[in-house]
Amino acid sequence: MITMKFSCPYCDQHLDGEPDHAGLSVDCPACHRKFTVPTPAHKQGIVKQKAPAVQYTPIAIPRNKVNWSGFVIFLSLMLISGVIGCFVLKQQTESRTSSVSQENIKAGVSPASSKADTKDLSKPATLNHDIQPLKPVPTCPVLPIEKIQCIGKAQELTDKETGLKYYQILGDKNESRLEFTSKVDGTKQNYVTLRFKGGSKVHSSLFLRYKDGKPLPYPQDIWFGGLFDDPSGGEDGKMPGFFFYATVSIPRSLTDGKDEVTLSIYDDNPPSRNIYRIYSHTESFFKPLADDKPFKTVKPYRWPKFKPFEPGLVEAVDRKFVDVIEKQGDRCMREQLWAPDWKEKVKKGEWPADMIGGSCIKLGRWKNTPESLVDVKHDTQSFYNVRNNMGPLTNPYAGAMAYVTKGTKQYLDKEWLERIALALDFTRRAQGASGSFFSPWTKSWVGGPKRGWADGKLEGNAHWAFCSVFVLTGKDMEKAGLLDQLIDDDCDPNTPLVTRRQAYKDLFCMSARFLSGCVGHAPNQEMFQLSGVYPAIKALEILKADKKYFPDMGKMDGRIKALVGDVELGNPTWVSPKGITLESWGLGNGGYTCEYGREQVTEYWYLYEMSGNEAAKRMCGIAGNGFTHFVYPVFREDGKPEWKIDGYFNWRHRMRGGSGFGPSIPCAVEFKNPYHIRLLQLQYSGLTPDEINKWGGAAEGNWFYQSMMGLLKEMPEKLKLFSDFPAEDVMLPMESGAPDFVWGDEIAQVLSFKDGEKRVMMCMNQWYKDRKASGYAFIHYLSPEHDIYAVVPHDIPIDKNMFALNQVCFGDYFIVMNSCLDGKTETVEIPADWAHGARKIINLGTGDPLEEKHFTVKAQDTHVFKRISE
Repeated sequence: MITMKFSCPYCDQHLDGEPDHAGLSVDCPACHRKFTVPTPAHKQGIVKQKAPAVQYTPIAIPRNKVNWSGFVIFLSLMLISGVIGCFVLKQQTESRTSSVSQENIKAGVSPASSKADTKDLSKPATLNHDIQPLKPVPTCPVLPIEKIQCIGKAQELTDKETGLKYYQILGDKNESRLEFTSKVDGTKQNYVTLRFKGGSKVHSSLFLRYKDGKPLPYPQDIWFGGLFDDPSGGEDGKMPGFFFYATVSIPRSLTDGKDEVTLSIYDDNPPSRNIYRIYSHTESFFKPLADDKPFKTVKPYRWPKFKPFEPGLVEAVDRKFVDVIEKQGDRCMREQLWAPDWKEKVKKGEWPADMIGGSCIKLGRWKNTPESLVDVKHDTQSFYNVRNNMGPLTNPYAGAMAYVTKGTKQYLDKEWLERIALALDFTRRAQGASGSFFSPWTKSWVGGPKRGWADGKLEGNAHWAFCSVFVLTGKDMEKAGLLDQLIDDDCDPNTPLVTRRQAYKDLFCMSARFLSGCVGHAPNQEMFQLSGVYPAIKALEILKADKKYFPDMGKMDGRIKALVGDVELGNPTWVSPKGITLESWGLGNGGYTCEYGREQVTEYWYLYEMSGNEAAKRMCGIAGNGFTHFVYPVFREDGKPEWKIDGYFNWRHRMRGGSGFGPSIPCAVEFKNPYHIRLLQLQYSGLTPDEINKWGGAAEGNWFYQSMMGLLKEMPEKLKLFSDFPAEDVMLPMESGAPDFVWGDEIAQVLSFKDGEKRVMMCMNQWYKDRKASGYAFIHYLSPEHDIYAVVPHDIPIDKNMFALNQVCFGDYFIVMNSCLDGKTETVEIPADWAHGARKIINLGTGDPLEEKHFTVKAQDTHVFKRISE
């Protein structure tokens, strides 16, 4: 057969066909532009046409009517193209029986049952698949079903709801996996994408691995390069019927110069999530195929405006709060080792005197012997260690709130006050020699008689609680004469009794000294460590303690500055200048989001109230604003407002499909933050007294104590909220109908942007440490049709400095973040391969078109550019 050779007039892609194809209008497989196949100069070929310079606005292209006699050229060109399209590795059942649709041809789908000459003469021919660099690459056909092998206890199953086939790894993590072979482009970065269906709950991580299941050699030995799925809690956040996708890269060392690789999918704690399809491709952004069905689509809708409350609501809220406080006090103090005849029980040997007044005392091995007393202490300490970071020590706080709240049955009750005093007595006996209670090394009793050393970096909240107990009730104890009573404060019968006054001075002194000198292990715990110092100081003031009992506040100055971001840019801090809390390395990434992030916002306000630190007050407002740029709408079939905060731009809650995010009431009440106001409006719009009567206390479960404290602490602010509930008409940044935006935090290296109904949230350098960039971006792309989670590699400086210029191409978006600390403005050139074929490029943040091929970005600034091809 005579072959005609020619080139695309725009990108110089070499092509070939038959002389009869001259004059046909076709799509270039590299740049996707239409052009007319030139007329040959002689029968053996044609003169090569020189490609024009790359430009963003294509020149006018003749659009000739297509004659389907040229369909053969399409098939021949498909053989030299195909890597940007997806190489579908799983052949769906319906593909085997249906004819090849034009959508399948465009997507590179070629069912095994289809013949090579199958044609659809009703539609024009197209040349698809971008190829960079521009040279022929073997196409990757649909992988036959036998190419995917179920190893061990992996199986192919059928989804009864949809009829679709899927794979699942069911057991034996060391021997079970999915093995598959994929065509690759040896000149590019290659990716693998998996398709999942929402609604399932799993507790395992899914990885791309070697054929034998061993980890792949990702640069810098990062462990998450091939991480498809890591629910971190078991919920993916996707509603049943909605499909979502996860993309990871294949290390270049495995694909360079090759056209095929064999890999596996490995699950570390089977059963895995159902895997509905496997794809291989060379673009970081995966576009679902036309035959990826069924799709369940909810049309985006605007959330309602705030509906005013019914009359009498504030009074109903006040009554309900009294009821909740009373019940929480009862619930917490029921865990106390106490009875009206507790002294008789001690005399009879039924209860150990050392443990009277404590909560959650484990008496299972008590036999009224010295040896069994040691067992009881160790068992109790062990329980404390695993329950909310010494959570049972917070129970007296609920009791104190009930005591001081008018309208409760415990209000100013004398016996109740004595029980609170007994709880503080036990707290002093349980305190370690350092002032701490938690011993992470031994997990055994550190209290009297031989106090041990403890170094709890997680217990600041417990100290805040029991110190606040005395702040609330101390003056009443003084009036009742309780402070002058003699008590045992050290579990040692050989030492004299001391007054409660003295015991409490020692308790609060040791607590304040410990907290002022022990840094928390993470932002929220550091906040609790520092916050606990202030009620301890207030308690010492009520006791009129000498100066020697007070902590050296100078030790706290630097820690407070790091906590509120009052440091020079780039120095160790727990929070970025834009309010995103950072991880425990001081300059970690993203750190805590979800409810941890909201808690941090609220705790800034409480820190300000106790310390008067204006920087804490300022950061409350800044952090409250920053976090809401990662709160996105969940569109439900019933049209009700629901939102989540993205869990993909931080390491601790990565890949969970988002989680709940409650607004910070102080941020809304004290700062009038419009975004937190909007969340509260959506939460309480149209609230009625009957609905308020259904409110309950803190949720039971492992985190009850923390929830109880948060509930009771915020009640004064919540009463302010309902007394003057703001009704401004505001919208969340990600809400439908809100303006498009680009928001970046160059220190935390996280960003989000909205483009119509498309939303992207990402961390530029996931899991960085010691100022070294990982070179991997975690990206969550969200649209009404589907979600995509992607782990995308990008170039980093030779010295791996994370505070540099970061650039990522992702689909139609070119993302640039200048994290430089030296104030340097960088000049950036638009990547030619990304811009190829674009009609125009706009700055998504401003909407302005980009007229040049380069632009400048200031230090500590972020830009997102969008290419428009249609």
